[in-house]
Amino acid sequence: MHCILLFWCFVALVHPLSYAATDEKEAFYSQAWSRFEEGKFEEAQGLFAEFKNRFSDPVLSEEADYKIAECLYNLKDYPALKSHLRLLFEKYPPTPLLRFYLAEGCFYDREYPCAIENYQQALGSISDSYLKNSLYLGLAWSYLRLNDYPQAIAYFDKLLQNQPTEEESENGLLGKAESLYGLNDYQGAVSVYQALVDSGKKTETRILGQGRIAEIYYQQNQAEKAIELYERLLNNYPDCPTCDFAYNNLGIIMFNARDYGRVIELFNLLINKYPQSPFLVHSHYYLGRAYYEKGEFLNSYLRLRDFIQKASSLDLKYEAMFLAGLSLKSLKRFQEAANIFKEIVKQSPADVSFLSKAEFESVECLYYSGDREEALKGFEFLRTKYPDSEISQLVLWRLAEHYFREDKIDLAKRYLLSLTAGPAQPLLMDQAYLLLGECYESEGKYPEAIAYYRKGLGQDKVAQDELRFKLGECLEELNRNEEAKIEYQAISSDSRLYVNGLLRLAAIEETRDNRQGAIEIYRKISALKIKESDFAREKLEDLEEK
Repeated sequence: MHCILLFWCFVALVHPLSYAATDEKEAFYSQAWSRFEEGKFEEAQGLFAEFKNRFSDPVLSEEADYKIAECLYNLKDYPALKSHLRLLFEKYPPTPLLRFYLAEGCFYDREYPCAIENYQQALGSISDSYLKNSLYLGLAWSYLRLNDYPQAIAYFDKLLQNQPTEEESENGLLGKAESLYGLNDYQGAVSVYQALVDSGKKTETRILGQGRIAEIYYQQNQAEKAIELYERLLNNYPDCPTCDFAYNNLGIIMFNARDYGRVIELFNLLINKYPQSPFLVHSHYYLGRAYYEKGEFLNSYLRLRDFIQKASSLDLKYEAMFLAGLSLKSLKRFQEAANIFKEIVKQSPADVSFLSKAEFESVECLYYSGDREEALKGFEFLRTKYPDSEISQLVLWRLAEHYFREDKIDLAKRYLLSLTAGPAQPLLMDQAYLLLGECYESEGKYPEAIAYYRKGLGQDKVAQDELRFKLGECLEELNRNEEAKIEYQAISSDSRLYVNGLLRLAAIEETRDNRQGAIEIYRKISALKIKESDFAREKLEDLEEK
């Protein structure tokens, strides 16, 4: 025994470095392991890699390789993880855990076939393992990403039937609902989302589920149900850090419903509460449109300007630029508006119709800024450039209006007759017949004026009351008072010409010595509490004294 002790003492004296090296190796490895246990994966990965380079120990080097893989997985450095694991699979038999890590790396790099292959191989190598549900979940989401919804549902169901944790259950229900939605099984999707809302322990999960149900209702043209759910969500979770989607979606629904006040409220809340939201940029777009519809042109321009500066979508950017130009035009800032329209033309959007509208608005701004001569040349150029377009019709209308105001009636009629000769927008057509009638009326050609006014009545909506009033005036000129009365009586009560029509009716009754009929009409006017009421009361007094 003493001899043995003496021998090892001798060895230690002769080879002191062998013990020092062992101590250093173990200390180094222990340091790497400690960093791993502390969750300092970047440091740990570096130390394990250095260990392999510095020390020759097959057992610990193999373990270090595995720990490097775990570090890379926890660091979510998936390209490096995949590269490392493929080298490991050349050296060691792949374990189910390492297969799982490789599958995860492929999944998060959107290499879903690769992910499926490795999840399947790992699944085939285990029995009742803690990994099984993770593998079901990975397979299910991979198939979902590939739009293979039946396969995705099959694995989500396996997960949900295998005693999942609360987190796994919520993830599985969410994925199954998304898969049902992908299969257009909206009723099934709503049912599973509702289960998620009812059973979800996480507030975020319940919010997501309720939001998705609302979205489905909206897509199924059940806007009222969608509005109710979004409103309830925002009321129940007023401080929700992830509810920007609800403000955005509800805002769009309200925009489509033309509730522009609510649109403005919702998107301003989104901007103020969620300055980092992915919906932030588009919030400015919808705000700009809503302000424009409400006639708040300065606010419209400012919001659209913000959107234009940040927008990446060219289509929406052009729309926003166009509307910003219209806002400036409405503010009579014609030069600034023209610059925007010219910029649209310069960038040449693919939509020719859109391009032509921008060119037209640019020329119109020139017209309203006072450079009439150049504008008229511009209008004639556009008429030639877009002969069969909506723009050509607008040009004809603008030229006719201009020459009518300049008392160049023949020129005005020429452009109006060109406009009415072909198919035109109803909005323009009844306006064109109205102006044609006014041209002939100004020349005292009442039968011709009447003919065009009646043609205008056959068109759609906009100028109908004005056409009837003008028609009544011409009929009176020809002493066709009974026909004139019919036209005045047909003017709608919400028209600005309603009272004027009543006054003409009263005057006709007076000329017919129908005192009582005139009195009844003047009484109706006096009860309206408008500026004409005083005149009507004076007429009443005169008529009642007689």
